[in-house]
Amino acid sequence: GSLTESQTPNGHFNTIRANTGSHNTQRTLHRIKMKLYASTATLLFLAQQARAAEFNRMLQQGFPCVVGSFTFELKSTECSYDTFKAGYAKIFNDPLNKRVGCTNTIEEDLAIHFDTTVAELDTAVANACHQAMDDAYALDYHAISLSSDPDFVKKFYNGQTNWNEHVETLLFPSDGTTPEFVLKEEAYNVRTYYDGNSGHARNGKVEWPGDVTNFDLESCELNAAMCCYVKDRQADDGNGNCDNGNNNDQYDTLCVDKDPGDNTDLCMVDYSRAPSSNGIASDGFALFPLNNAEGEGSIHCHGLAWANDDHHMYSRYKGNNLFYVSMYDHMYKRGYVKNVPGAPMCGCVEQMPIVSRSDCTQTDVTESFKFVRNADEAGFTGEVTAIDVEFNSCQGLTKNNNLENYYERLVSDGLVSTDQLSVLRETIVGDNNCDDAIADFFSYKGYAAGFADPDWTYVTGINNLEEPQEDYTSDLFLRAFNERTSKIVRRVCPNCKETHRDVYYVRLTPIPETMDFLNLFKSVWSNEGNVMGTDFDIYSTYEDALAKDTTKAWKACNYLEDDEHKNPTGFPRDCGPTELVGCQWNSWSRGTCFEGRSVAFYLETLETMEINVVPNTKEIGMVYKRGNSLELDDTYYIRGAGYSRYSWGTEDAMHFEGSEITGTITMVAKVSDIMEKRHETSLLSSKAGLMIRESLEKGSKMAQLTLSPKYGVVFNWRLEDDDHCKSSEVVDLIEAGAPVKESWLMLKRYNNMFSAYKSDDGATWEVVGQPIQIDMGDKVFYGQSISSYSSALAEATITNYEVHDSAVIAEASNTDRISIIGPDPSVVHVSQYTLPHNRVEFVIELETGVAGASDISITNSRRMLL
Repeated sequence: GSLTESQTPNGHFNTIRANTGSHNTQRTLHRIKMKLYASTATLLFLAQQARAAEFNRMLQQGFPCVVGSFTFELKSTECSYDTFKAGYAKIFNDPLNKRVGCTNTIEEDLAIHFDTTVAELDTAVANACHQAMDDAYALDYHAISLSSDPDFVKKFYNGQTNWNEHVETLLFPSDGTTPEFVLKEEAYNVRTYYDGNSGHARNGKVEWPGDVTNFDLESCELNAAMCCYVKDRQADDGNGNCDNGNNNDQYDTLCVDKDPGDNTDLCMVDYSRAPSSNGIASDGFALFPLNNAEGEGSIHCHGLAWANDDHHMYSRYKGNNLFYVSMYDHMYKRGYVKNVPGAPMCGCVEQMPIVSRSDCTQTDVTESFKFVRNADEAGFTGEVTAIDVEFNSCQGLTKNNNLENYYERLVSDGLVSTDQLSVLRETIVGDNNCDDAIADFFSYKGYAAGFADPDWTYVTGINNLEEPQEDYTSDLFLRAFNERTSKIVRRVCPNCKETHRDVYYVRLTPIPETMDFLNLFKSVWSNEGNVMGTDFDIYSTYEDALAKDTTKAWKACNYLEDDEHKNPTGFPRDCGPTELVGCQWNSWSRGTCFEGRSVAFYLETLETMEINVVPNTKEIGMVYKRGNSLELDDTYYIRGAGYSRYSWGTEDAMHFEGSEITGTITMVAKVSDIMEKRHETSLLSSKAGLMIRESLEKGSKMAQLTLSPKYGVVFNWRLEDDDHCKSSEVVDLIEAGAPVKESWLMLKRYNNMFSAYKSDDGATWEVVGQPIQIDMGDKVFYGQSISSYSSALAEATITNYEVHDSAVIAEASNTDRISIIGPDPSVVHVSQYTLPHNRVEFVIELETGVAGASDISITNSRRMLL
């Protein structure tokens, strides 16, 4: 026959029904009933012995398929929802463990055990895993040193204690035969904790020393730590340059103040980062602008990083990683010790010196878990039963053994944030970026760049002496130079040889029209119209330059044309007072000798020439170099880079003025002198002009009217955010033999209708393309714009720039008549404004719904919203 069993919602059993074919079967069924009743009685007895709360829970939710106490293990795997369920499945799927006739799914069964719902089961499992992890025994970090000094660990990480300060010796207190201060004897317990009988660093968990201020997690927001070493105290380990001679007895003469293996460039130390380590309550700093023998000497940095999730294995075993990196791998094995002055030897990255890069170690951990189900309470009790920690070179996104690149991988895996990566890069700044990091630090502190003299006006600079918002364009520099009567250009180079640190170029002849005079100094020191003794002289003092005493002028000079490779180098090439001197030149277009990396050029201050930095300028999108805008007597000199397309581009990249206005707007300007070439880079596709955009995001809705040397005047727009932009007709005018050097532009918005015009004279206007409706908000950003369609900076000059909060029709002629038709009653207001360049503007406003005669209000004021 067949036997069936059903269960009521409260857990009681219904009547057993059986179809039998014989009397023996009925007797057998009777015995089964008796056994089942006995089992039920047993369950009720157990329930009476258990806690009442547990029994009530099981009565309300139903009995699990697996009852009573049991244990399962997760061998050599992570503890997660899937592995936990798989471990329980071995119990659940064994028929000997399951209650007869139980129809629960494994998820339903686990939910009953956890006293939760299936929907919340993943949270319950995660909590059980996390509790097992939290309860795992962790070695007290301070026990490793075996020191009686409770502050030994802190002192060690600040570059103190015998581990840092001793060097093996045969001098006192040695007897002359047996060496003293042997590192592997002083720190023997470090090896014990790595690969002794317990090997706790590899087979257990080491607590993070968060009570040491160097590693206080409240101030360790980047989840990264680093050690930077400046000394090697141990020989014969294949690392650093500590040497004890052929007979292994010359530590005292060959292994004092020796260097570790160099792997980074130390940029600077900010004392305010680690006052508890350096004992200095100061916001001072130390700079290391040079590298290796020319700078700080050898320095070795090595770090680690972990996840924001405290239960991720990188986070839970970060104490093991710190022990391995700092105590075992670098100190015990390599002999690397001592701190950069003013900084801890090891600490959270936020406290460490600013460096170019760091090596990196990651932990790869295999764990086993055991979980016990106790019948008298909900849930499982877990423990970590086995740990195997491996220490490996960090695996980054594109390169290994690199802390910054490993951190990028953590970002990619969602373990840390892009914001954290950005802050990390304030400490690990990248190869060859120390100068930029120092410059950014100066800017943050509010320091001026390296040189200031009120009698001299900054023109352009590079690296530490750069003031990018005040850099002149070539046109502005030529104009400003010609205004000076002395015709002197001054160059300051703090790192150059003494003869070249402060020199003066005196022009003797007029500047040729075809010469890019500014670029002559920056990158192309040529003899075309620029020959020493004929066109210019160079002097070592300002007094000699003013006097034009040729007996004190420099005597030796060479030029681009003297170089068979024609490498573009700037002022003063190898020119010198008495003979040629190398590596004192600067260049904006190529690498340079270090001495000439940071320079600036100046003109004598002229009180009658007031050059203003245009406010609100900014870079839109991805640009490789920052642009700027300067204004002199209503003439604007603008620079900018970035790849911006006329059509199909979904992102803009440019320099933009970015002022705000509400409602109707008309912009007018004359654009000219767009730079066509910088060094060897063609800038014919550069474009400069006028723009209106809804936001400062790179994919914003926008309307733009520009002039390009190659394509002339083009109107382009983007109808929706991040959509492809479109444009009026684009024609290669250079190929057609009709390039446009300058043009008047007019761009206006009336409601949400945008229209563009061009003119040769600012009087007769021609529409560009067709008016386009773009649904922008009432408030928009407007201003001048420039992009180079390259990584180089383009330049342009803009004059006659006007912005009106009305819909300008055009430049009117004597016979023009304008009609405005509105409802009756209406009032017309007419205002008169004086404009630059001997022009006048009449603004007509129609006010509807007001009875009365037309009211004409005449004023006489300038109307510009600049």
